[in-house]
Amino acid sequence: MAGRLGVRPTWTWPFRTPVLSSDLLDRRLAGGASAPALPDALADADPTLAAFWAAPWTVSSLLAPGRTRPVVVVSAAGIGFARVGRAEGGATAFRAEASANVYRSLVRAVVG
Repeated sequence: MAGRLGVRPTWTWPFRTPVLSSDLLDRRLAGGASAPALPDALADADPTLAAFWAAPWTVSSLLAPGRTRPVVVVSAAGIGFARVGRAEGGATAFRAEASANVYRSLVRAVVG
């Protein structure tokens, strides 16, 4: 499963932008033709997020036994991982995630 997610040691650079518009992020997570570009103001202010946003994404939901909410992990090809957090007031937390943390989440979901 870790191989399918592409979990391998990678450098993790944090995003400067801790939250994104829920609508923008939801459309990007859905993929396809409706996937929006990152607004120029955000791309200029956060080049790490801009590189992550531009890469092809694989979105995975990991549900540990006994939990009601899945952990949503985004893998950007050749860049690394991010975790989708809670949505409040039209904004959703979105942060870079170390591959070791993704691996730990995967183990928790499988082993429980």
